[in-house]
Amino acid sequence: MEFALAEARKCEPSPTAFCVGCVLAVSWPSQHSKPTIISSGYSRELPGNTHAEANALTKLNTLDPSHILSLFSATPPPPIDEILARVDAYTTMEPCSVRTSGLAPCADALIAARVQRCFIGVAEPPDFVNCEGAQKLKDAGIEVIWVAGLEEECLRSAFVRNDAKVFRFCTSKCHKNFKMKRNPRKVRWTKAFRKAAGKEMTVDSTIEFEKRRNIPVRYDRELVQTTLKAMKRVSEIKKRRELAFWKNRMAIARDKHRAHRKKKLEDAKSSAVKLLQPSTTTTPKTREKIRVVSKSRSALVQGEGRSMGMEID
Repeated sequence: MEFALAEARKCEPSPTAFCVGCVLAVSWPSQHSKPTIISSGYSRELPGNTHAEANALTKLNTLDPSHILSLFSATPPPPIDEILARVDAYTTMEPCSVRTSGLAPCADALIAARVQRCFIGVAEPPDFVNCEGAQKLKDAGIEVIWVAGLEEECLRSAFVRNDAKVFRFCTSKCHKNFKMKRNPRKVRWTKAFRKAAGKEMTVDSTIEFEKRRNIPVRYDRELVQTTLKAMKRVSEIKKRRELAFWKNRMAIARDKHRAHRKKKLEDAKSSAVKLLQPSTTTTPKTREKIRVVSKSRSALVQGEGRSMGMEID
């Protein structure tokens, strides 16, 4: 499985596919003997959108029988038919059962090759399709063995970013959603959703410059210095272009908001309650005199007009 992981690290990164490695080995003369690797492959190694298992089987079919026999130190060497009948597949991820590209699934290719056993590092995440490759192999009579303890390592090799850095979870929030098997292209706060919705710059020459190239180059001090200067310059250009992209997107958004506010104001005016102004006609004011009847009272004592008198005993 370590050799399969090494093959997976050779993959060219792709945003629509995983990076998988596969190794075909034969245990001779018994199943408990040390396996001998006869073929290997990784995703997109051969032309076309090819997978690791299919590439390993294709390379095995192109090998000369004498070359396969030379890999075994036994004397006399085992028959070629017995070697092909004892092939075991070691793959870092579950073989696919459905291909959106229309090509043959890897599970069908392993079944057609009559593989004896299939060692799997981790199940395929449901980011693209719902994979049932392991169950398909079991139904065909192939023994499926899940290798414990290498799940995280296989996932790290499967998720590779365009800047050639190993996939890491930025926050626990991302890790929790990954464990819940949520599709990042359907969650609004992810980079994948923002790029699919046109909120992030996806097409630019600076992004192509950051992609990893599997081309070995002889060390040259001047080349390294030039590359470092170019990387700094490219990052500045990319930052400037991202700012221009954001301003252009915000200008379009402002126009949309302005049109929305205008429409909302027109709807409010049409549905508003009309207020009536008061009439200007007024009635003329007239003054009236009011007569008040007053009672006559005595000016001496409050006796209601009675006369003052004396009583003598």
